Amino acid sequence: MNSKDWGFLRFSSWAGIATPVFFTVMVAVESLLRPGYSQIAKEVSDLGAGPYSGIMNTNFIVSGILAVVFGLGLGAALSVEERRAARRVQIALEIFGVGVVLAGVSLIFAGAKVGGLVISEIPAYYVHTSASLIAFLAIIVAQFYTWRAVKGSNRGVRVRYGRYSMLSGIVSIVLLVVFLPTSFGSYQGLTERMFIAVQLIWIEVMALKLRSMANLQHSRS
Repeated sequence: MNSKDWGFLRFSSWAGIATPVFFTVMVAVESLLRPGYSQIAKEVSDLGAGPYSGIMNTNFIVSGILAVVFGLGLGAALSVEERRAARRVQIALEIFGVGVVLAGVSLIFAGAKVGGLVISEIPAYYVHTSASLIAFLAIIVAQFYTWRAVKGSNRGVRVRYGRYSMLSGIVSIVLLVVFLPTSFGSYQGLTERMFIAVQLIWIEVMALKLRSMANLQHSRS
């Protein structure tokens, strides 16, 4: 691995490490600025409309971009084990990141004026919901293909991370099934946050592993 490849993997690992931290901090900040906002009853997306909505929408956009960068690096690192599965991990995380970006951009334009015309909020929220669902499904796909990429490896540490990814994917499916029926109920915020937490933890764990892989490769070169 040359210095350019090592530098990119290290950079992408830091992008992944930053994603969950940045997302969580931004949600917490805007939640504190919204008196009466309920973490249990209100979805995260509700922070993307109304007072201080720019915080959440910026959060979506920046977090999505960071996730795309992380996906490029993780896919490149996993290709050592299984190139086809690694490529699918990369594509899935790129779709996830773009979906998160679109989720934020769509809320920015909800009710905005363009050329004197007001953009209807309903289509904007449809775009937001669709982009969010696609992002949810894409990161689950990434988790399973991460497991597929390393399950045949003879390196025990990577196999454990692959098994963790598979377990994370299974838990994600269960929580998504729980969240969807409750998305209009009194506990929609809680069930959504449980699902999101699994994804953020997975990104953080894999980003830390990517950083260690990059450092190890660099020390051997």
